Amino acid sequence: MIDSANLYFEQERIVKLTCATIRKLAGRADSKEDIISLGGIKIILKVLAEYGIRDPILAASCLSTIVFLADEYKDIIVKEDGVNICVQILEQLIQIEAVVQSICGILAFLAND
Repeated sequence: MIDSANLYFEQERIVKLTCATIRKLAGRADSKEDIISLGGIKIILKVLAEYGIRDPILAASCLSTIVFLADEYKDIIVKEDGVNICVQILEQLIQIEAVVQSICGILAFLAND
C-alpha cells in the first residue's frame, strides 16, 4: 500500500486512499510498527507537504495520522522534517481552525521531551 503511494504519487486519488487507510491502521496499536517499518510516516509527511496546502481535508487526515503516531515515533517525525512541513501547512491554512489546532497540538507535543 505504501509502495503504491510512492509509485503513483502523482495520482491524487491513490494517495488519498492510501492516507485514509494508513490513518485507520494507525489507530490500531498492532499496526503502528508495520506502518513505521514500511515508511508510513515518510509518505504521510510527503503527502502533507505536496497536497496538504491545496486540500485541507487531506491535510486534516494526514495530521490526525501524525497524532496517532507521534507518541511513540516523534523522533522519526522530527527527522523526516515534520516540524517544517507542519509550519508550512499552518502558514497556508491558518484560516482553518481544525488544522491550526491539530498542528499546534503536534508541534507542542514534539517540542516536549
